[in-house]
Formats: sequence, C-alpha cells, structure tokens
Amino acid sequence: MIDISGRFLSGLDKSRAVTKWAIENKDTLERHLEGYDELVARLNGIPNDSSLLEHMPKTRKLKGVLGATLLPTLNEMSQGNFGHALMEARNPMLHGQRIKRGEMTEPTPSDKAYAIGTPSMETNSEALAVGTAGDLAERTFFQWARKRDLTPDGGWKKDDWLQALGEGLMLLLTEGKTPHLTHFFIKSNKDGGLGWLNEQKVEDFRRKVLPEKKLFDGSVRGLRKEDIESLRPILATWIKDRETGQLLSNELEEDLRLMSESVDAKNDRAYLVAEDLDGEVIGVMGFKRPDETMLTFTKTSSPAELTTAYVKSDERKGKGVGRALVAKLEEVAKQSGHTEIVLNSGPRYKDTGWGFYDKLPGYSRIGVAVGYYGEGGDAPVWRKEI
Repeated sequence: MIDISGRFLSGLDKSRAVTKWAIENKDTLERHLEGYDELVARLNGIPNDSSLLEHMPKTRKLKGVLGATLLPTLNEMSQGNFGHALMEARNPMLHGQRIKRGEMTEPTPSDKAYAIGTPSMETNSEALAVGTAGDLAERTFFQWARKRDLTPDGGWKKDDWLQALGEGLMLLLTEGKTPHLTHFFIKSNKDGGLGWLNEQKVEDFRRKVLPEKKLFDGSVRGLRKEDIESLRPILATWIKDRETGQLLSNELEEDLRLMSESVDAKNDRAYLVAEDLDGEVIGVMGFKRPDETMLTFTKTSSPAELTTAYVKSDERKGKGVGRALVAKLEEVAKQSGHTEIVLNSGPRYKDTGWGFYDKLPGYSRIGVAVGYYGEGGDAPVWRKEI
C-alpha cells in the first residue's frame, strides 16, 4: 500500500522522502493510523441528538448524513475504495503544490477549496506521512459513503471528514485525555506538526463545551509577610528527596527566605497565594527573571519564569486552585511587562506536576533542561507567550 501510494503520488516534491520514512517506520505509521480510528470511535460515541453537536458543526454534518450508520474505521472503508481515493486526491495535491511553489500568483477561492496542501507543507517526513494519510483517508471515506448513497447536498467537500476528526480530538482533550495524534494536529509545521489546529482553538472549544463555572471559589492575591509561616507545612509536603522521601530542610528554608525578601522588595521575585473562603492560605506560586539555562528556552524580549508552585495536598486535584494561581500569575506578569512564561519541573514531581503543566491552556513542552537538578535531574520545560 505504501509503495503504491508513493508511486502514484510521485509528482509531489516530498513524495520520495515521505515514502522512504513510511517504509522504514511501518510500525510507527501503523500506530499513527490507529490514532485516526481513535478519533472516529469518539465521534461514534456521540449521540445524534447530543448538545455537543452545537459546538461541532463538521461532526453534526457527518452525523446528519450518516444517520444511524456509524463512521467506519480506516480498514473498514479502505476495501475497494482506496485506489479510487488515490486517483481522486492526486490532482488536488498537485494543485496544492503549484500554489505552494508560487506558480499560481493569485489563487482564487475555488483554487484553494480544490487544492490539498498538506503534502507540500514545510514540516518533517513523519508529519507529512500522517497528514497525507489523513487526506487519503478522507477521500477513501467519500468513496465509501457515496457507494452507500450517503452524500450531503452539494456533495462531500474537502475537510468534511478531517475537520470532524479535529473536533473529536478537541473533545477528547477537553475530557482530560491526550489523543495519539494531538502533536500532529496542534503543533505548527516548524515544530514538526501539521497545524490543523492550535492551542487557542482547543481552549476556545473547551470554554464553549464545558459548563461555565468558576474554577476556584476562593481568591488569589499577593503574598504578605504573615502568610509565610502558613506556607511552611504546605512546602514541607512537597520538598522532599525523590529517593528517600526525607524533608529537604535547607531547600525549604531557602524558599521561605526568598518569599520574605520578595515582600520587602529585596529580589526580583513576585509571589501569589491562594486562599479559601475561610481565609486559609492553601497554595503559592511565584515568578522571576529566568536564569541563564532557562533563558535559552525563551523566544521573546521580556520572559518570566514560573517558580515555587505548591498547593496544599488535599486541595490539589480537581478544585482549580493551581489553574487559578496560573491565571492570576499570567495576568500580573503581563501587567509587569512580561511577554512569555517559561517553567520547568524536576523528576520528583513527574507524577504530581508534569501532567498538570501538560494540560495548562497554551503551554507547550518545548524541551528538556538536562541535568538542571544535578545528575539524573533532567527537567522538562514548558512555555507560553502571554
């Protein structure tokens, strides 16, 4: 199948490199293709009368045409349809390449609607293989549906299937899951993705789909001197040796000293605390100028580094305290003239912190600060422009 596709699409500039990658990485490509089926399965799980469809127009269109018929998996729809899909997709892909090359100086809206641009994207071969497979799968679906007289008024249009799957991916992310194809759908071409979606679209979708509610019933404010001793037991819960579990007293005292100095304006740090409705301090978070290592991960002129993020253990999960602190920190940092936030998290917080940062709206894992916390202390780095 890979060889046939490669030969048939040989007129595309990147076809040879993509075919070579696909042949050398068949198992990886197969796992990526299963990622499309993961999205199909989620769309099939949405009832045709679900209120979710108010926010998923492409999915609503698909379900309106299919009725009680389920969306097929890639294998279910490929038999007897894939060859025709190749023929149907080839000319639009070549048309997209001509636009990309600049051979059409002023492409019309009709040209853009006809063209399939994914195979000509400036991204890596793995992403191109995933994207081209998605384009071919969409044309295969069109063939499958036409044979069953399942066709909307005006016929199937480019992205009818792929954009519905994009809605399914955003829904899974909103539900707290991480679909296999997330990187390819969301990351830009320069970051090794396809750029079919982005973090802002995902966040906009989340806000539409989730019930409107305040994440945290308490409040977030600046640190005061009298808060510092209240924070000692919270920090003591988390500042422990990752091997022995013993309290790291020196590190704890250093953090409290830096907080105290910040209140007296003796350093460049700023701290915020979260307090519940009874006025009890239950969390803290700060920001500062990034050190030399963290500066290498920044891209704008005035970055800030998120630091010292701790929440009382019994308030940590599902209550929105951490997100409320991050939201306020971004607001204060932006008001202070900062243009981006970077942060890292060491191995001791792999199970308790990394997942939280991965799910923060707008934050992307962009690299690893190798040995940041000593031998074996590699720390993932996240970044967001504000």
